[in-house]
Amino acid sequence: MIARGPRRSPRPVVLALSGLEPTGRAGLLADLQAIRSAGGVGVGIATALTAQGQRTFAVSPVPSAMLRSQLQAIGERMTISGIKLGMVRERSALFLILRALKNVAGMRVIDPVTSTSRGQRLSTLRPRDYLAAVAPNVVLTPNLEEAAWLLGDAAVARSPEQAARLAERLASHGFAAVIVKGGHFAGDAVDVLCERSGVKYLRGARIRRMRAPARGTGCRFASVLATALARGEPIGEAASEAKARVRSYLLALD
Repeated sequence: MIARGPRRSPRPVVLALSGLEPTGRAGLLADLQAIRSAGGVGVGIATALTAQGQRTFAVSPVPSAMLRSQLQAIGERMTISGIKLGMVRERSALFLILRALKNVAGMRVIDPVTSTSRGQRLSTLRPRDYLAAVAPNVVLTPNLEEAAWLLGDAAVARSPEQAARLAERLASHGFAAVIVKGGHFAGDAVDVLCERSGVKYLRGARIRRMRAPARGTGCRFASVLATALARGEPIGEAASEAKARVRSYLLALD
């Protein structure tokens, strides 16, 4: 069992759990890079191994016994201040992780990654599995497609207002907050934050010309968010920092 972490830390230890994509453009390696960029100490557990090339695609879950051992080993050596949970291949692995982390204090970020940017399926989890992970210290960060998928009967949002309604519906399940990210509306890049105090639109100019394809922006956003929350930042400020750091990352690629 992993020990409880402190409420505030100038350099928090943030545990990232997600799929390993060897190039580091997305997944666990991108998570750890983002955590370091935000001033955290990143520790990572691969929930699955993936191969995502131009023509090659494969995904293999890490066995449950190894996941359990890694979680136990980290708990024996480190005090975790924040958690970012990304792609999980199987339902049994998700609930193993949630049980192992139940005594970790502070906020945690769940990014419900189910497919690659090309639409290749990474996870067998269903919407109800993610919704069962609801807790008052969990921030959920789906993109537009994932938000619609989680709600089952919802269409993908075509405006910030529609994205806000998706976020409100998800937040009503009992999450501390929901951030629906990745909206490109009328030339703006708009993420929508819904917490108990209301809805906030995080707006920025869209980066239109990219020399290199952008992947892993959602992973990086969620990882910076988890790091800022582990430092004790309010959710709104943490979300604004995450958006700014993702923008800086994209501009460095351009």
